[in-house]
Amino acid sequence: FAVGEAAGFNIIAVCAGVLLLGAVIRIGGYAAALIDECGLRGYSIGGAQVSEKHTGFVINRGGASFADVRALMEHIKETVFKEKGIELHAEVKIIEND
Repeated sequence: FAVGEAAGFNIIAVCAGVLLLGAVIRIGGYAAALIDECGLRGYSIGGAQVSEKHTGFVINRGGASFADVRALMEHIKETVFKEKGIELHAEVKIIEND
């Protein structure tokens, strides 16, 4: 794990440039399968992208800001909830600075 700061947040990053979006088990599959079923494979916001290789990962294609990653995570979460009725949770914790 690496800890850094951006846009007033402390960030705990996993696997340099890759953010894992929960291997949350559900009846009949995993978070990655839900993300894929919602058509989000390869979807990007700014420099942040849902991995085309494994949809449970958000990757930095280069120049992704914290805002890009956060917006993509929220889009994934909202889309999966809207289409599947299941709430995903990131495997990283974002802690706001006081």
